[in-house]
Amino acid sequence: MLSSALLSMGVDPYLHDSIIVNIVAYARSIRNLVSHMATGMVFPLRARIRLVTMHVRNERVLIDLATRESLIENEGRGNGMIPATEISIKALKTETILEGESCTICLEELSGGSEVIVMPCSHIFHGSCIIRWLKQSHVCPICRFEMPTCSQ
Repeated sequence: MLSSALLSMGVDPYLHDSIIVNIVAYARSIRNLVSHMATGMVFPLRARIRLVTMHVRNERVLIDLATRESLIENEGRGNGMIPATEISIKALKTETILEGESCTICLEELSGGSEVIVMPCSHIFHGSCIIRWLKQSHVCPICRFEMPTCSQ
């Protein structure tokens, strides 16, 4: 029943299992909250599913969005946005890639023969993307590897 509702909304079938797992987990958490009540009770559960589609092609918007998400995550841990040091940014290695990959900051393809910057954690990005990122946040946008900061 849930899968057919998701199909009618145009949700990619590949995502159905994870959405259904989340709904079932939520229902189980409600059941655990009311477990002290009589057993065998039936609780109706209504799941409101909204399909949100983002079509963003502007590199600046993508970087701002990723930075904002990182800021929210860091604030939750008591950290603010701390830039990497200029020295550590300038020390990053530049390489020419042979195979096409994609920059996870701007989501554009890195074609073979492109020059990229390689982080110490081995993740690669367009030079302009990762430099702009590191001037706002000292962590790798993929794995959270921490670059040196002025406070270290």
